[in-house]
Amino acid sequence: ITAVAKGARKPRSKLAPLQLFTLATLQLASGKSFDIITQALIRLSFPTLRLDLDRFTYAGYFTELADAFSEIEQSNRRLFDLVVAAISLLERGVEPERLAREFELKLLDLSGYAPEIEACVRCGRPTESPTLHFSPALGGIICQACSREQGGLPVLHQETRGYLRLMRKQRGLSVRRENEFSGRGRKELQYFLRCHIEYHLERKPRSLKLLDKLLSGTRHEQR
Repeated sequence: ITAVAKGARKPRSKLAPLQLFTLATLQLASGKSFDIITQALIRLSFPTLRLDLDRFTYAGYFTELADAFSEIEQSNRRLFDLVVAAISLLERGVEPERLAREFELKLLDLSGYAPEIEACVRCGRPTESPTLHFSPALGGIICQACSREQGGLPVLHQETRGYLRLMRKQRGLSVRRENEFSGRGRKELQYFLRCHIEYHLERKPRSLKLLDKLLSGTRHEQR
């Protein structure tokens, strides 16, 4: 729902506490073009996010994806709960990169764009080959035989598929540490999920561009 918070930037406004990533109960009044927010009861404000640029940017990435995969004026409580859970975990200090992978997969599953990871999307046969390929356009993994016919497809190792299976079995978001992923698996997992997201959005999320800049800067400092 698109709504306007008139005067919210004024320090003494009753809507002034409405900041980015605030969980609130709102009262809306119908307007000519957009609904108007007349009252706001703040439930959670997540103040720590505003003190950490990396976590703030991850929160922006999560909410941008949720908005992009939502239908106008259509309720999706499970997706709403997923966003609140992800931002709550960011606030608690959970490692954000691992959290992002879990969020991306569950978002795709809840939005009807779940990637197929059990059977080849071309021939339909289950495959346990050590090395697989995948196609965002076809919606999932491709066995070795079919990949030879297709050619030029990104690689997905069994190790990475194991991570996907594990995350899909979990009912909610976990608080596991990033180092449970190997270096190769972490990179493949990120590439696999981002490819699926960008294919269905037909663009790269704006917040992801900033996030990549921040992460590349952090890696450079660590060297």
